Amino acid sequence: MNCVKAQQMIRPYLDGVLSDRELEEFLDHVQNCRTCFGELEVYFSIYRTLNNVDEQGDYNYAKKLRVKLRQSREYLSVRQRNKVIKVGVILAAEVIIAASFYALFRMPGGYLDRHRTEIIPVVETERPAQTQGIRSVPANQTPQAQTKQT
Repeated sequence: MNCVKAQQMIRPYLDGVLSDRELEEFLDHVQNCRTCFGELEVYFSIYRTLNNVDEQGDYNYAKKLRVKLRQSREYLSVRQRNKVIKVGVILAAEVIIAASFYALFRMPGGYLDRHRTEIIPVVETERPAQTQGIRSVPANQTPQAQTKQT
């Protein structure tokens, strides 16, 4: 980050509207740049004075600015840790879900074993060969009787 961009971010920093990424870049720059840190001190003093934020007449703005910068760093640290924890929890949940499905469907004694239906093979019986020109004879008639009727 360059000084121009850092100085443009002083007011948003004091208003507390910087994103985590912007805040981290701003803090890194201000920590290493005496000019921008001096500008931040001036703005911080003006903000505190205009907003009458100080109790009990404590006007040590340099000390209060260092405290605010330290708190900002701690805030970022907590946010980073929370992101890591959040990702860890999501991954753990996905592993648990995958293991549950595996146990449910694939392991011996799982859902599929308990609810498996037996497949009974159907064996078809052979039908008598039907050839052309031969009529079937009813069971109560003999072939000779049938020939007399026709």
